[in-house]
Amino acid sequence: MRNIIISIAIVLVPGLVIAFFLIPSLSPGHEGIVYVTTVPPAAEILKQVVGDRAKVVRLLSPTDSPHTYEPTPRDREEVERATGLVYVAEDLDGWVARFPAKKKVELLKLLPRKCILFMKEHHREAGEEHGEVADPHFWTDPLAVKAILPKLVDALSELDPDGSETYRANAERFAAELDALHEELSRTLAPVKGKPVILFHPSFQYLLKRYGLEMAGVIEEFPGKEASPRYIEDVKNLIQGKGVKAVFTEPQLNPRPAEVVAGEAGVKLFLLDPLGGVEGRKTYADLLRYNAGVLLEALR
Repeated sequence: MRNIIISIAIVLVPGLVIAFFLIPSLSPGHEGIVYVTTVPPAAEILKQVVGDRAKVVRLLSPTDSPHTYEPTPRDREEVERATGLVYVAEDLDGWVARFPAKKKVELLKLLPRKCILFMKEHHREAGEEHGEVADPHFWTDPLAVKAILPKLVDALSELDPDGSETYRANAERFAAELDALHEELSRTLAPVKGKPVILFHPSFQYLLKRYGLEMAGVIEEFPGKEASPRYIEDVKNLIQGKGVKAVFTEPQLNPRPAEVVAGEAGVKLFLLDPLGGVEGRKTYADLLRYNAGVLLEALR
């Protein structure tokens, strides 16, 4: 019997040792803490703050637009199981807040009021204007991201009190990196400061204001709803009147309207990416560097 027990131990123990190091669920870092979010920038910001303390689950792929995304039953299950749901804003990915969750954190509400920019609100079906709403794309400004960190740490610490020190230390490190990134982007975009920009939709207003560029207009005021021929003609005239050098597409939306405008106005077409998550712009910093580089190339 003793020999049998020794033989079983010889077989099982190495496997258990390997499993301890290889299976994520056995890792002491996560401790079952899971935060679910939607778009790549929100996931990257969360990862910077939680580090190895928790797992971050992202629902959307880099090619999905949160404006037009159709959530799945699996998305609902992920949200229900999570320690907390962290989403951007009602007017971007608010559909995810309809799912039952233990705790919901809206990032835009963590941004100080004085830092929030606004955009025109349109009825989803009719395209009718209904005043202004808060622009949810705050992450295109690194200093706006820095501004949400104290309240984000508080929100995460409420969900996971034992992780509070970790979250605070990570946020302090990230804040210093954001300051350095801001200085870098300021230098990159200095040569095109004051230049007019026609965006595909109002997704870079925070970045343009921070670095002194003019948002002259947009091709699609509501993402996923193509503009009328009359509106396209107005945009073309605006481009020619202001001497705009380029227009932009986005990888998550149909590029055809921008292609038509660029062709009729006789200007170049470039790709700005508000979400990232793909090679070359997976991290938050690389995403902003990419977009600043595109603006520099397009507007110089």
